[in-house]
Amino acid sequence: ISALAKTQPPASPGHTAATTPHMDTYKLAISRIGIATTMTIPKSIATRDVLASLKNGVGLYPASSPPGHPGRAIVLGHSARAYAFTLLQMTAVGDRITITEGSKEYIYEVFEKSILSPEATDRILNGPLSAESELALITCWPTGNSAKRVLVRARLLSPGALTSIQ
Repeated sequence: ISALAKTQPPASPGHTAATTPHMDTYKLAISRIGIATTMTIPKSIATRDVLASLKNGVGLYPASSPPGHPGRAIVLGHSARAYAFTLLQMTAVGDRITITEGSKEYIYEVFEKSILSPEATDRILNGPLSAESELALITCWPTGNSAKRVLVRARLLSPGALTSIQ
């Protein structure tokens, strides 16, 4: 977490931690592996605030882009037993990840899953951003241990994937 705080580029223009939606406005689901959780936004990039956001689900790293916007939305979660990302390593290329924000639904498709060192994960996350909307889900690996990271990367399927729920 601390390495991300030092090197992650700021959120998309107009979407800083202060202007990103408030706590509990997002829901994240990966139906194939049974993940359905609340995604909160920490008050700051301070480690204590980021860790506090993981108590009841997962946290959208506040210096990353919001879901559905150009850039990379970084979502952090614990892997220990009974936490939201315990089964994240079961994700496969092609899986769909749904993020709901109020009446909007963003559907992403997994294009890469890796198990990496924390340093390698930071290098990928701090690499160049594209104009596309990308999602990066991160948890520790093996379960309950911080030796490595599971990194799942997904892209917004298309502008047409942004729908309103009726």
